[in-house]
Amino acid sequence: MANQPSREDIRKRVAESTKDAVILEEMKRFGFWKEELSPELEDILQKQKETETELNTLVRKQTRYRNPETLRKEMLKERMKASKQKRQEAKERKEQKRLARAETWKKRKETEVLYLGEDVSSGLSETEPNLEFLAKWNLPNIENPLALANALSLKLSQLRFLTYNRKVSLVNHYKRFYIPKKWEGRD
Repeated sequence: MANQPSREDIRKRVAESTKDAVILEEMKRFGFWKEELSPELEDILQKQKETETELNTLVRKQTRYRNPETLRKEMLKERMKASKQKRQEAKERKEQKRLARAETWKKRKETEVLYLGEDVSSGLSETEPNLEFLAKWNLPNIENPLALANALSLKLSQLRFLTYNRKVSLVNHYKRFYIPKKWEGRD
């Protein structure tokens, strides 16, 4: 007897179908049922199989509802699973927002000076220049820090370094040199 199904396989087939359908299939497989069934009888057996499968499903559901403790545990598992799924989705959304903000910040840093130190950076948010002030002192209207860096033949990072203000700075951005005065050279 080749290809003998295990008891577990037979149980699965009966659960998915009906006992009578499985018996008929096995009878055909072993050669006990040689004649072909009429199409009407095949339809009736198919409908019976579908009905019994649906009935088995409903009976399984009903047995679940008989034991409230088991049902409660299943509900808790489903809630926990849904909660974990929502948490994971929220975590992914938060990470995407963080990455988007970081990318925006990185792009802004390429063209803007965003921070110059304590008590200095408050005026950086002003985007409209004071044209009257610039005209009064005959200063050019420079649109953004990148344009200023280009006008000074500097990189934006160099301009940022030179303009950064720290009260207790260890780095002096300026070179100091001594120019002798006219009256100092005479003896």
